[in-house]
Amino acid sequence: MYNNYKGIKTPLIFLSTHLNSSHPFDYRNVTAAAMEERDNAKHEKEEAIMTQAALIQDAVKTARLNERQHFAKVIVRHKVKERELSSKVFSYQDRTIAAELNAKTAARQAYQSMQQSKNIFSVTMMYKKDAEDLRQQLSKQHNDIVDLEYKLEEAERQWCQAEDSILVKVFGKIRKVKGGTSTWPTYVWEIIIEQLINGTPPTSVNANIITMIKTFSPSTEIQELPSIWTIRCAQTVLLVIVQTLAAYRIAKADKWEQFFTDGMSRRQISFHNIVISIEEDELLTQVYGSRHCL
Repeated sequence: MYNNYKGIKTPLIFLSTHLNSSHPFDYRNVTAAAMEERDNAKHEKEEAIMTQAALIQDAVKTARLNERQHFAKVIVRHKVKERELSSKVFSYQDRTIAAELNAKTAARQAYQSMQQSKNIFSVTMMYKKDAEDLRQQLSKQHNDIVDLEYKLEEAERQWCQAEDSILVKVFGKIRKVKGGTSTWPTYVWEIIIEQLINGTPPTSVNANIITMIKTFSPSTEIQELPSIWTIRCAQTVLLVIVQTLAAYRIAKADKWEQFFTDGMSRRQISFHNIVISIEEDELLTQVYGSRHCL
């Protein structure tokens, strides 16, 4: 029999083999050989153990190295994944913060939009009310415009009638005969004499004429005004008219109630004035004149 430990034959088997043989042998030699064989086996065993231990240590080292490398790779992969996950987490956090900010912004904008909508609605209602008021005012103004147009037409018609009724279109001298001399019409002399009777100075007559024309006949065109010499000539005409009227009243009276005379001289010229009281409509009226009236 053999012990299957790396093909090494044990001493006991060797001894039993020799004891079973029929040949005589020397026990000392056998014992020494057995001892030597045992020592060799022991030495081989120790070498095998040492070899096996070395192999085991190498295997353990290799395994540990492989394990370290494996775990290093796993740790690297885990770190990579951890970094990826961290970046994703940070990205998700950033997105979450951005989403929260966007949500807050959207909520604020929604609130502002709601407030603006309320304000716009209130402003719209106010504008609508104002538009309704303006529509009513426009309708009223339209009616007023229609009335004013009617009044304007009536005023234009009256204006046309008034223009047609104005006898004097142009204030100035007129030429009665073609090729003749221009003279002042009769109404101009009447205006001048009327102002002179009321005590208007000759220099103020033209200003009064302009005021009268602008007031009572604005459409009349003023081409020419009487000169001061013409107005002073009107004083002579007025004197003749007054003396004529005084003589007419004296001649018409049935009797004279009183008669007074007065004399004066100016620049060596004698003047004799008379004052006669006559009865008109059962009243005494004083008539002043000169002796030429008689």
